Amino acid sequence: MNLDITIQHHTYYVYENDITDLARVHVGSCGHCDYGRGKGQGRKADNRWLGPFGSAELAMDRAQATGKGTVDVCWFCQSSIALP
Repeated sequence: MNLDITIQHHTYYVYENDITDLARVHVGSCGHCDYGRGKGQGRKADNRWLGPFGSAELAMDRAQATGKGTVDVCWFCQSSIALP
């Protein structure tokens, strides 16, 4: 019996928005993130994607370092992100 097991390593991104004073951590595969490309509505000067990061902890550290008033984890990604 040949078992082909693929281990998927997550990458993480931070969405930063200056107008809403927000930094939000996403898993790369999230539909809102699309590996740092977003939902395809174009880039604006007031928002950006940071990353990729190799762990949720590194992404959260970067999100906190932005100094934004709100730093959180995407609601859709919460079940995939385990932070200490």
